[in-house]
Amino acid sequence: MHRRLLYLAMVGAMVFQNSQGIIRQDKPLEPPPRIVSNLVVNNSTDYINVVEKNEEEGVRDLRQLAENSQLEESWVYLPLETLWVEIGKTSFPLEIIVKNKEIIGYQERVENYTGIVFKLMQAHWTLVHYHIHIKKSGVVKEGIDYIVDGLKISDSSLLEIENLVSSATALPSALDIRNMVVHSDAYYTLNSRGQISHKVVSGYGVTEYTVTEEGRRFFSGRDVPFVDKYTEGLYSKAEGLKLPSLRTFGSLEGTISWIHQLKGALSDENIQVTFHPYAK
Repeated sequence: MHRRLLYLAMVGAMVFQNSQGIIRQDKPLEPPPRIVSNLVVNNSTDYINVVEKNEEEGVRDLRQLAENSQLEESWVYLPLETLWVEIGKTSFPLEIIVKNKEIIGYQERVENYTGIVFKLMQAHWTLVHYHIHIKKSGVVKEGIDYIVDGLKISDSSLLEIENLVSSATALPSALDIRNMVVHSDAYYTLNSRGQISHKVVSGYGVTEYTVTEEGRRFFSGRDVPFVDKYTEGLYSKAEGLKLPSLRTFGSLEGTISWIHQLKGALSDENIQVTFHPYAK
């Protein structure tokens, strides 16, 4: 029954309208679903994976992927059906952005099947959008005196540098928050009494980010440039936090403490970010 309901939810013509305009899909949504046992990273466009697991079981799979995968991946979890539906289309590998030996950021992303995402939003009253942020081990190279926050770092501090860079994986990126706001506005336009949430799974824990009740009203009908500018403001606040001593990142406890500070800077009356570190 689950498989039949899932298939019906993802095929057929679709016309969906939100504040960004009309998204039209006139032919059956592709690729077709394939039932598998565990959540895995899939970079094939021949099929999408579907897993029958509850949320706790699925998160255990995602934690392993966040620790070991070289690519990001994303899913929609349907709590009422206990189904995980892969929505990631193409994953792009991690790239550390270095300018004049200074680490100024990193980028990695997964491109989603937009049509499948909106079809699931149209067909289900409760859903959770999940994706993983992969660990950054091995991305900092030996023999380079990197600069972090204006400070030159010697090779002996590579562990701290990697933990500092990896700490950002516990949180949604600016693009993640932008997409969450746009998806949430579209979803609540269709299902005003439904429930949608977004979560990122990293090697540190699970972080949920949502629009608040006030945020639903505030962002209703806003266009993408407005949301981009708002998100940039949030991240400017987070980037303004004083970086602690790099020795802080030599331990898991110190790194978790920094993540909590960043999480607080990304929350306001319209957007709520909640970080749940793993138990030992």
